[in-house]
Amino acid sequence: SGHYYSSQGPNIKSITWDQDQVIIESSPVERMIVQGYGSATASVADKDLTKGKVNIKRLQNSPWMRVTIVDKDGKKAWSNPIFRDDIKS
Repeated sequence: SGHYYSSQGPNIKSITWDQDQVIIESSPVERMIVQGYGSATASVADKDLTKGKVNIKRLQNSPWMRVTIVDKDGKKAWSNPIFRDDIKS
């Protein structure tokens, strides 16, 4: 069902969709990014984030989204594209 992600080190523990935001739980990272079609992105940043809420209103026209997390060493983990039609609220 596509519930996989790739990683250079960080761990994505969960991705939850809640109306206009994505809730991401992970190993400690410095940035959580949600990317959509074209150049649309939304993110949160802080030291040692393990849970973040990313507002995705600006991605409302994107048919898919991908979550990327970045740790303090610049290593990333990223989800497969998640299509809106597949999201269960």
